[in-house]
Amino acid sequence: MDLDETSSFAYQSTLNSDPINNVKDGGVSLQLDIDFEGYAFTSISAIRNNESDFMNDVDYTTLDILTEGGYTDIDTMTQEFRLASTGERTFEWMFGAYIFHEEVSTGDTLYYGNDIRNYFDVLMAAGGAPGLLEGVEGVYGIAPGTFFSNTSSVSSDFEQENDAYSLFASFDYHINDQFTAIFGVSYTNDQKELKISQNNTDVFSSLDLENELTLFGVPIGSIPTLAPAVPTLESLQFLPPMLGLPNSVEDNKTDDSKTTWSLRLAYEINDNINVFATAATGFKASSWNLSRYSSPFATDQDALVSAGIEEPNQVYGGRYASPEEAKVYEIGIKTQFENGSFNATLFDQTIEGFQSSIFIGTGYVLANAGKQSTQGFEFDSNYNITDDWSVTLAGTFLDPVYDSFEGASGLDDPVDLSGEQPAGIHEVSISAGMVYNFEVFNGANGYVRADYLYESDVKVAENTPESLTREVNTVNASTGLAFDNGVSVQLWVRNLTNDEYLLSAFPPPIQAGSFNGYPNQPRTFGANVSYQF
Repeated sequence: MDLDETSSFAYQSTLNSDPINNVKDGGVSLQLDIDFEGYAFTSISAIRNNESDFMNDVDYTTLDILTEGGYTDIDTMTQEFRLASTGERTFEWMFGAYIFHEEVSTGDTLYYGNDIRNYFDVLMAAGGAPGLLEGVEGVYGIAPGTFFSNTSSVSSDFEQENDAYSLFASFDYHINDQFTAIFGVSYTNDQKELKISQNNTDVFSSLDLENELTLFGVPIGSIPTLAPAVPTLESLQFLPPMLGLPNSVEDNKTDDSKTTWSLRLAYEINDNINVFATAATGFKASSWNLSRYSSPFATDQDALVSAGIEEPNQVYGGRYASPEEAKVYEIGIKTQFENGSFNATLFDQTIEGFQSSIFIGTGYVLANAGKQSTQGFEFDSNYNITDDWSVTLAGTFLDPVYDSFEGASGLDDPVDLSGEQPAGIHEVSISAGMVYNFEVFNGANGYVRADYLYESDVKVAENTPESLTREVNTVNASTGLAFDNGVSVQLWVRNLTNDEYLLSAFPPPIQAGSFNGYPNQPRTFGANVSYQF
């Protein structure tokens, strides 16, 4: 959706064809529990499959420029074993193991439409260079009409096999009736193997525009921007060929492992109040880029050139984001009273090697920030005013920052985001709700509920203008009846005040100076009928 203030929330799309989206999801799990004297054994086995495919008009215009079709097939198997002590004892323990296997097959094809050639011809003519594409075809000895032909397409396919396992243990030591120390430790190993291939029939994207061939006396690769919002020849190569994996230079595997731990101290002041303090570490394995922007690291360029496998118009960025490591400290309080409860936590979290993902229109760019930290406070509470009326209130207050993020990509040029607030993370989030319960007649109970969500203003994405921000002020409401025979009916409205904001945004390719975004759902009404047995 184009981010024009006058039309951003018109909720209208210009499509050349009806979108198709199919999703099939299923799975089965089996849990086995066996009690022994003093301990218990648990086994949880699960398999799941997700299949989806789609076909969409993705040029965001009334013209037939690009259509995208894609598929995803994910098969997952997990197995968990736990052995834990039972009964009340001073020292409680638990040992376990977790096994994970996943196979992902995904890909997409971009089909060039009937208007793509005319679209670029018009852009060039507006910049004072009519017939430029045909002229370049002549210079290269290529048949007229070859560039941006409606028979061209770019098909990308990705396969990822992920095997991981974790060995973990947890120990609870009751120092006395009120004071408990909990220690946990986990070792994780994660291995991924990738296969990437592409069939790109777009002849223009494969041209080496840095050579010395000239057009109108000017080296082709140095033709400047023709006019504001008019692309250069090189920028028209918005879908350069993608080097496949495996190849003779790049490694198509990652093998990551880490031992993490947590320590928690909990003190029960009385039956209603508990205070705690926690220190913990975390780990996230390498994340591979399964999009059209998957590209070699710049450090591999010399080796790729020497091996003779560098693609024409080769893009360099990165195949994956390296592992990130987290550390968090917390202190908090939990309370429970006759008419309500209140919980609060003060925390400090730092992530070394934070994995950043930015959508640039043709794919995703993955990168590692040097360090990202967040200090914050969160609370949640509820209070029963009477037997019929109850209220809830919760909030989160954050101070997120990139302590170090040099060379952040996904923008026009790599920039230094050190000291900046990460996009999409609200500094303040508050939610509140009120419920009124009532009896309609014997055997039927009803309720009326209202909820409010506020999220403070924040930049939508790293690679969009500062003016594109998101602030949320949303009210939801519902009412319903529940009958003793198991039948329930509900009427609801989401976004009652018709609050408008962007979920995300990005700079589209070949449309310099514009940005596309995804608006939130407008005011929506509905009804549910359910039966419980």
